[in-house]
Amino acid sequence: MITGVAGLIGRSLARLYLERGERVTGVDAAADAARRLPPDIARAAHFSFLNEDVLTGGRWREAAAGADLVLHLAANSDIQRSFEAPDLDLRQGFLSTQSVLEAMRAGRARRLGFASSSAVYGEPTLFPTPEEYGPLLPLSLYGAAKLASEALISAYAHGYGFTACLFRPANVVGGEATHGVVFDFVRALRRDPRRLRILGDGRQSKPYLHASECAQGMAWALERATEGARAFNLTPADAIDVRRIADLVCRALGLEGVEYELTGGERGWPGDVPRVLLDPTRLARAGWSARLTSLQAVERAARELAEARPSASA
Repeated sequence: MITGVAGLIGRSLARLYLERGERVTGVDAAADAARRLPPDIARAAHFSFLNEDVLTGGRWREAAAGADLVLHLAANSDIQRSFEAPDLDLRQGFLSTQSVLEAMRAGRARRLGFASSSAVYGEPTLFPTPEEYGPLLPLSLYGAAKLASEALISAYAHGYGFTACLFRPANVVGGEATHGVVFDFVRALRRDPRRLRILGDGRQSKPYLHASECAQGMAWALERATEGARAFNLTPADAIDVRRIADLVCRALGLEGVEYELTGGERGWPGDVPRVLLDPTRLARAGWSARLTSLQAVERAARELAEARPSASA
């Protein structure tokens, strides 16, 4: 069972497990979730979809209780909006996780993959940042909810015999994205190909992971996980700054001479971490590494988005 299945990572995971012949139940509360599922997933013989909220009752509880594996991805994806609605991440981040864990505990489900975030590290002083880094002091309400969820999952894992992988991915990009810097730049440049507004000073530097590789890394770790909870950075070894991303998006769209308008300041928004570089060693030593660098992942995502037919909202 995959919560948040209509999101970028959810779709990539659903596609991966369906291609392996697994039966997949996708759950998503978004009103347009069914429309956002691509045909190869929505029409798959072994796929069923539930347009339900994991904070309420519904058929999803039975699916979670009986699943061999639960992948919990459902969460607020708009980090900037969090400070305008402080209870948003409490509900959609932390309480949704508790609800999923209780549904699992009520049945036989004992394996969980959780989409956490590198936001749990806050503003670290050690680069690249390993999973053992601490203290963990998030700057955003989104990061705080992810960290609280990690702690709760760890307690359930040790108290009820769960096996849990806590994934802290780099910024995930891909051609099916509906938000994020690459998507936002493509949409903005389609509206006005002459200029591009960039939040911050353009020097914010972070790692980027293609959605297909994110799904592969998660599945790989879950196949080898043992009882208990363990955190994993899912990331290439490098990072790329926002201005370089803008250059790659302009190139993908065939644009030259675009004027960049920088809003200024080292942070793009409250809670933004201007420098992120994650240590990929833990998974690499176990045998899995991202094939694409951050630049290659962004380049591929920009090309996929540029080639995709613009939506009416774009």
